[in-house]
Amino acid sequence: MDNEINDIQWAWMISIYSWIICIICVGIGLSLYLVEPLIGKYLENITGVLLLLLCMSSLAAIISVLKYYMTIGN
Repeated sequence: MDNEINDIQWAWMISIYSWIICIICVGIGLSLYLVEPLIGKYLENITGVLLLLLCMSSLAAIISVLKYYMTIGN
């Protein structure tokens, strides 16, 4: 029972952190869009890194939720 509660807490924490990272990435992306003339050619690289971070955090949230549901089945 304690293990299930731990898994639920981890799933919630990772999901919340992934949403926070998503909001931060969107905010930084909008900021970069507004200052694009100043950055110019570096904008594509920075945007790519932010999208990669967003994908990794979303994948971590999905994996944690799947791990939780697989634990319930056992």
